[in-house]
Amino acid sequence: MSEYHDLSDKFKVKNKKVVNLSIKPFRMDVYLDNNAYKFVTVRYNDLKEGKNEYYFGKEAYEKNLNEKNISSIATFKFSLYKNDLLILNSEKFRLIGVNNDKLNRIELNTVEFDYKEYCDKHSIANKRIVKTISRNTNDFNKLSTDTLGNQYIVSNEKWKNTFQK
Repeated sequence: MSEYHDLSDKFKVKNKKVVNLSIKPFRMDVYLDNNAYKFVTVRYNDLKEGKNEYYFGKEAYEKNLNEKNISSIATFKFSLYKNDLLILNSEKFRLIGVNNDKLNRIELNTVEFDYKEYCDKHSIANKRIVKTISRNTNDFNKLSTDTLGNQYIVSNEKWKNTFQK
């Protein structure tokens, strides 16, 4: 049980803990810090409900940044949600999600075809594409598609912490 969310305060239990073992990622925020790409994971459990929106507190977010050793001078690049397109070391992928937050691993899929189906057809045992974001990552960009189907690299995306209901 390396990652879990303690829910004991919401239940009347004695001498036991109630935990959520499945902590789903909501998005990942990518930063450029001293010429190295780093990311912080925002999880659904981090979201709080307001009157007309969902939000996450800056204090909790700052704590996550500190845990991932992202400095205060790091530049926010973009946020990635499930199924967003990205370029990682000159290869195009579709994000499935964060595989291991502590080891900076993300799970990806190919854009043109489903990698799991490809592995089934060609008897490949490992049916996942897992990449590590490290100092060796020299090219990491988010792709967007316009209404005509043209893809372009996203630049100057603004960080946001509120989302309309």
